Amino acid sequence: MDTLDAKDSMDGMDARHLEVRILRSGRVREIRLARPPVNVLDLALMDELDRAIGATSEAILVLRGEGKLFSAGVDVADHVDERVETMIRSFHRILARIDGLAAVSVAAVHGAALGGGLELALACDLTLVTADCRLGLPEIRLGVFPPWAAARFPRRFPGAAVADLLLTGEELSGERAHALGLVSRLAPAGELDLGLDRLLDLLLGHSDAALRHARRALAIGRDAAFGGEALAAVERLYLEELMATEDAAEGLKAFMERRPPIWRHR
Repeated sequence: MDTLDAKDSMDGMDARHLEVRILRSGRVREIRLARPPVNVLDLALMDELDRAIGATSEAILVLRGEGKLFSAGVDVADHVDERVETMIRSFHRILARIDGLAAVSVAAVHGAALGGGLELALACDLTLVTADCRLGLPEIRLGVFPPWAAARFPRRFPGAAVADLLLTGEELSGERAHALGLVSRLAPAGELDLGLDRLLDLLLGHSDAALRHARRALAIGRDAAFGGEALAAVERLYLEELMATEDAAEGLKAFMERRPPIWRHR
């Protein structure tokens, strides 16, 4: 991956537990969790992550983990009575922020994504995992459960797979999770970077404007209670906003003229 800036300023923020890079000629923001040894999500890291995600103006957001794994989840120490409400609300604010992004979000997972780490990865539009990584929701073994996964995952993923993860606490391999439809893409063990590069090549071959509107359409479909209402809202988005973009006109014209489109990303 080419790097535009080795490290983003994050609007002047002093990031101690993250590394933020702007890649691919300014079209990709990569945020790496960098809290060794296993990138546990404590309140300080959540605050940094919330602000880093909120600063996203690029077409694509990539979430990754430094070291041997993506993330072992939310800090158990923050589940104590005096901090648990703050922790839950802070973490859910991050997931909701990902949900509301204009950018396409991608999680690139190696090693393991457990508990809140898996919720973070699966909150993204696309999740790429290595075949040998471990994915799980072990909260039930501690006498609790993951609220976001319980509330949101059944709408996006096969219900039986979600129930099994949440109620048993057992882990899945990346390969098994891909077979069950829980993750969108699979990379061989040790080839996460190559798999991510291939995925970014595909996404960046498209118009940013088209990606932005398609992502909004998917979000409408996920959140709508009734299919008819979702379709009407997506029709309005398509007819009133997407078709008014320069790239929609260019893409259709280029197809009819049998030439590659020249995207202006607007």
